[in-house]
Amino acid sequence: MGGLLDNNLEDWDKVSEINIKGTLHLVQEAVPYLKKDEGGAVVFIGSAAAAIPSEDFLQMSYGIGKGALKTATHYLSKELGPLGIRVNNVAPGFKWGPVLESAFQAQADQYDLTLEEVTKPVKDKMALRRFPTDDDVAKSCIFFCSDYAKNVTGQNLYVDAGYVLN
Repeated sequence: MGGLLDNNLEDWDKVSEINIKGTLHLVQEAVPYLKKDEGGAVVFIGSAAAAIPSEDFLQMSYGIGKGALKTATHYLSKELGPLGIRVNNVAPGFKWGPVLESAFQAQADQYDLTLEEVTKPVKDKMALRRFPTDDDVAKSCIFFCSDYAKNVTGQNLYVDAGYVLN
C-alpha cells in the first residue's frame, strides 16, 4: 500500500517478482502444452488499479505491476496468436470479499463509522453502485476460456461495476 514516497523501492521488487515475472514464467511453461493442444487461452488477472489510481486505497506498486500485465497481454497476443493461443486480461476493481470487507471495516472502526458509511462513497464512484464479486470475475475468465471468445485476444475487460469510467 502507499505511493512512491511512502515506500522503499526495494520492497517493490517482491510485488514485481510475483505480479510480472511469476506470471510470465507460468505462461512460458504453459506454452508447449497449449501448442500441443492446437491452441488455448491465457487469462491474466489484472486490476483496475492499472488504469486509475484509487483515492481510497493508494497502491502504486500493485497498479504498476498490473499495468505491466495489461501491456504483456498485447505483446503476448501478437507473439502467441500464430500458435493459436489467445491472451486476455480480466481487470477487477474493488471486489467484495473478506479482504476488502476487512479493510473497509478497519477504516470504519478507525473513524467510528458504520461499514455502509465507509463503502458508500466508493460505491458512488461506480456506475452500477455495487461491488463486483469473485463470481463475477470468475465468469469473465470462463468467457475468455470458452469458444464464445475463440476470436478474442489482446483484450482487457474491466469487471469493476463502472469504476474506471469515473
